[in-house]
Amino acid sequence: MTTFIQTEEQQKKDFKYSVMDGVFWTIMTYLGAVFLTPYLLSLGANSFQIGLTTYVPTLIASIICFFSYDFLKYFNSKRSFVVFFVIIQATLWIPLAFVYFFATGSTAVWFVLIIYFLISIIGTIPGPVYGDWIGKVFKIKEIGLYNARRNIICNLVTILPLFFAGSILDAASHSNTLFIFTIIFIFAGIFRFISARSLNKMSITETKEEIKHETHQSKGLMLNAFRDEIKNNKNYVYFFVVVLFYYFSLYVTAPYNRFYLLEIAKLSYTQYISIEIVAILGVILTLFYWGTAVDKFGATRVLKATIFFLPLYPLTLILFSKNFYVLISLVFIDAVLTAGLGIALTSYLYQNIRKNLIAHMTFLTLFQSIALTLGALSAAGLNYLLTKNLGSETRALFWVFIIGIGLRFLSAILSQGLKDNNPEKTNVLKEIIVFKPIIYGGGKLMQIWGEKQKEITHNVGQRTKKIQLHLKKTTKQIKGDFSLTAKKFGKELNDTTEEIIHTTKKAIKKTKKYLEK
Repeated sequence: MTTFIQTEEQQKKDFKYSVMDGVFWTIMTYLGAVFLTPYLLSLGANSFQIGLTTYVPTLIASIICFFSYDFLKYFNSKRSFVVFFVIIQATLWIPLAFVYFFATGSTAVWFVLIIYFLISIIGTIPGPVYGDWIGKVFKIKEIGLYNARRNIICNLVTILPLFFAGSILDAASHSNTLFIFTIIFIFAGIFRFISARSLNKMSITETKEEIKHETHQSKGLMLNAFRDEIKNNKNYVYFFVVVLFYYFSLYVTAPYNRFYLLEIAKLSYTQYISIEIVAILGVILTLFYWGTAVDKFGATRVLKATIFFLPLYPLTLILFSKNFYVLISLVFIDAVLTAGLGIALTSYLYQNIRKNLIAHMTFLTLFQSIALTLGALSAAGLNYLLTKNLGSETRALFWVFIIGIGLRFLSAILSQGLKDNNPEKTNVLKEIIVFKPIIYGGGKLMQIWGEKQKEITHNVGQRTKKIQLHLKKTTKQIKGDFSLTAKKFGKELNDTTEEIIHTTKKAIKKTKKYLEK
């Protein structure tokens, strides 16, 4: 059995291609997730159908994830396994883009939903294997900072295409809107193809023989590994409970967020996209802080601090949806905190469960999918009953959001029971209140910007020096060549002149002799 050894140069190369994959994956995800809701609404979908997109594919995919090892054994590496499913996912965007050409009304809506379910499911299947692969490619002790750096770059790049697409949609008529959606989804597929190409250039961390050995062992041991961890690690069990309740409470309101903004708050496409972009900026500005905080203070402490602010987003929607500027400000703050929570949840398993990661990620994905599905279905049933009794979906959703806010507070309270073994004494909650993530993140970005500017200036200076030296060398060479050529030409000219004079003298002598005769 061989072990994966990676040089610093290889890791830099892997990070570069991982970022490229992340950039194009993020653009695809945002184009799909952000514009799917208005696309469905244009085709006549209702709130229940839109809500289905948030949990049905995740639940199905999490069940299929149990068969990851059965699929993996047919591939030469984890990289080829991931790339295969990414290419299939990219291809499926094409039929989704053209649905309204061959179907209308409810039929078109269900066609879009089914294809989108397939896109989401295919994209989720390689998740546990991808997580295990990335855990071998990058250093575990720096995984928080790795996730932060990658997410900053990925989110930053998505702003321009989102804003551009939103502006075009606002300016277009209804008949042209559907055609623009087609173009958007085609580009989503193209970006995912580019993502697959980037992934395919990253390191392979195992041989075919190791894959066979791992799949043979893990197929029977996945359940045992998870069961043993549950038996022996009570803090992990509690983490599991907290995460499940978090996803349940989150998805009581999550399926209706975009529907609420477009149908109840009546935001224009430009306003809708502006909110999405501000949320991205909130993530970008603070990820450096969260990545550093997770590595230094531990994922548990960051999770416990950020989850307290979980009720902020639904509270913002119901209280300030009519005041766009207050709404957008609070969305920014929520994005800052959600970024920290996301990094903490992603990094927890890497920091606390360092073996059998595929098994734990598979079970976590399954149970969180069940939790969020139950949350979404509970909200759908509640919304239906309240709409029937109150006579208005707007009033019904108000109470659904109130219940969701209460459940989010409960999950925040539950999270405080997680054990934190990190020796650092820093109070992350206090740092959040004094805006440390924003100040630190902003300062770090400015520092990086300054360093990049210096690097660019240095590179330009070095290249200018090289060009100057090259020009001097070339000039000397030209001068030397010209001098040699001139000397050679002068000698040839002199020889030719002498020959002409000599020939002329001979001709004069012959002429004289002839005239004398």
